[in-house]
Amino acid sequence: MNSLKPTLTNLSDHSMTFITRKYQSPSKEKETIFIRNYRIFDAALFEKDQEQVDWNCVINCHDVCEAVSCFNFEFLTVLNKHLPWKKLRVRKNNAPWVTSEFLSLKDRREYLAKKYRDCPCPEHHALKLQSRCDCVKMRNTLKRDYLRRTLDQHHKLTKF
Repeated sequence: MNSLKPTLTNLSDHSMTFITRKYQSPSKEKETIFIRNYRIFDAALFEKDQEQVDWNCVINCHDVCEAVSCFNFEFLTVLNKHLPWKKLRVRKNNAPWVTSEFLSLKDRREYLAKKYRDCPCPEHHALKLQSRCDCVKMRNTLKRDYLRRTLDQHHKLTKF
């Protein structure tokens, strides 16, 4: 391991020896998913466009596979017009100490920060700072507790 370097000290032999480990955490795994955004969906306009489609190719088909293929093509053409696919990147959680409670607190912090950017008044600033402080405290506590549990489990496994 060339990334481990002992730190030399000029103290006595009884002093502690420190090792610095240069470690770069692996990049977070990203997954791409495709979704449709239903917030912009207008059902009445969708029905109107479906009524204007020529469905004769489906009705007059003698082969079931060809009829299904024709139906899918016509239906999806209209659907993609009203609800286009949206590409979304999803990151996986590489921090095992992160909990849903922490994520909701983090979301609230981001919300209050945006609120302060939109309206920089003293009340919003105080709320933003308090939320930031709460978020940092919770993150540090969760991380510390996780590391302690991990070290304790490792210590129990290595005991003779």
